Amino acid sequence: MISQDRLRNVPGTYILATKSLGASDLETLFHLYLPYTWKGILSAVILGAGRAVGDTMIALMLAGNAVQIPSSLMDSARTLTSHIALVTAADYESISFKAIFICGLVLFVFSTWNILFLRILERLKR
Repeated sequence: MISQDRLRNVPGTYILATKSLGASDLETLFHLYLPYTWKGILSAVILGAGRAVGDTMIALMLAGNAVQIPSSLMDSARTLTSHIALVTAADYESISFKAIFICGLVLFVFSTWNILFLRILERLKR
């Protein structure tokens, strides 16, 4: 949101000036948007990284960090994000690397499904 807000706050007159000078979209990006908004984009990256680490550790502490398949809702478990953060896999052919790769893939698919579902619901509301 921070980087989007910063990109939206670039004055329209600046954008029109670059277009009237014949700048392409790529030139406008590199010579107008990035110099004008780099502090906001950097802030967004830092806050996003902090949030990712914080959310991972909160889930880790609450779930109990046990590498097991829980048999009830009250048993300890390890979340996918915690598993990715805690497993170190130096060898690309190891089972550990493949396990964290699959965990990341599952998280990506789940996140994509959630975003698509919410966008479909938003369109149905209109």
